[in-house]
Amino acid sequence: MSENPMKINYSEKNEITNFREICMGNMRNSVIYRGSYPVFKLDKERDEMYTELVLDGGINYILNLAGNENDIEVLVSMVPWYNTLFKNNNVIELDIQFKFDFLDKFEYDIFNYRLRQGFKFLIMHDGPYLIHCNAGADRTGFVVTFIYLLFGVSIDEAIYSLDKIFY
Repeated sequence: MSENPMKINYSEKNEITNFREICMGNMRNSVIYRGSYPVFKLDKERDEMYTELVLDGGINYILNLAGNENDIEVLVSMVPWYNTLFKNNNVIELDIQFKFDFLDKFEYDIFNYRLRQGFKFLIMHDGPYLIHCNAGADRTGFVVTFIYLLFGVSIDEAIYSLDKIFY
């Protein structure tokens, strides 16, 4: 990443924004990042840090795990870089919910379909990617852990990395 003119070190920015590069196993560097919701309406400084991290990471595609049409309207109206990526069809919103009955076949099928759509999106595009939900923990942590396993990270390493994924 480039030198930070604000003289705030990246670990502090990452802590504030929950924006981090993920790279383990056979993964290349600077390809996949994960984070929280890109805008926090009451914290302009945090939003500026997030924007700087996105631009430094060269994010080209976004996997929005929590987003639906209403969420996207808010994001594109408030975040210029998100708006640009959205207008270029470089954002997929999946509206994945974890609060459902896995025994309900309909809900389970929706979850599986949306998750498959997200992975197809990642496969069809060259990054760098940003994967986010609201806090950047539960849904994002789940998907990141799955990606780690796909890239040859052992189950033990993936489980060990969860403390980093969940803050």
